[in-house]
Amino acid sequence: MMVGPPNKSTGEHIPHSIVVMQKALNQSEQPFFMGLPNGKIIYANQAFIDMLGYPSELIDELSWDNDITLLSSNQDEETSIKKLIQTGEEQQYKKYLVKKNGVVFEVQINAYNLTEPDYEPTIIAFFINNTIRVSEITTEEVNEIQHIDYQYLLDNINQIFYSYDLEGRITYANKKSIDILGFNPEEAIGVHLWEFVPERYRDNFIMELNKRFASGKAGSYLATVIHRDGSERVFNLKASPVIKQGKVVGEMTLAEDVTESRRIIKELKKSNKTLNRLSQELIAANQQLIATEEELRLQLDE
Repeated sequence: MMVGPPNKSTGEHIPHSIVVMQKALNQSEQPFFMGLPNGKIIYANQAFIDMLGYPSELIDELSWDNDITLLSSNQDEETSIKKLIQTGEEQQYKKYLVKKNGVVFEVQINAYNLTEPDYEPTIIAFFINNTIRVSEITTEEVNEIQHIDYQYLLDNINQIFYSYDLEGRITYANKKSIDILGFNPEEAIGVHLWEFVPERYRDNFIMELNKRFASGKAGSYLATVIHRDGSERVFNLKASPVIKQGKVVGEMTLAEDVTESRRIIKELKKSNKTLNRLSQELIAANQQLIATEEELRLQLDE
């Protein structure tokens, strides 16, 4: 399974796909954290930190099943987490959290196992939902809320986020595709990735795509993409494999528009080249002037 950089608290490696998701969730207003079965918190977004009132530097020193939990509400959580680890199925349960100032409040937890069964350690994602009317929420409403939660998170990051299958067909695109490329997400679903790439680059694009599929490795690369208005944009793409039951079934990608930054760099290089040329011309002119002065001096001496 692909791994990302080591976690500073545990020394364990975090799957690269989870690192990508962390970046996407960091800007979310929904409290969210990741933890290990032993209670260790390995990541928390700002909304979760603000909700509890702890300084951010102390969060990874807290235990999610002890320090921030009213212990009398632990039984349901222990049962749910055991089932989550054994089956990999999403778990929903209620518990009481304790803020730094001692205030106790009830929340609903949606817990997900983010790692494959054979990957150690198990990494669990916890989404925190307000439970003011939790007893009134039906199964259908819960499912709808979950869908809205994920869609909200992905639609509010500042980059295009999309996924595609092994045939290169887009299976999901967030709303940033409208702002950046002018295409509605619905228009992109089912379309092959290379249809958004200029024809002169398509063969190479498809070749590199197939190489990544075969390797099952994450990667970063540049690609030229066609805007709806026909103009071309350059994107820095960070792709990670989507793995199910140990097999690569596609990729998910964060796309950052670097067209303007590359244009500025190109202009700076051009300006620098021009300055170097002018500098060389001035040096040559100065040397010629010195030579002329020397020649005149010699003539006067005669």
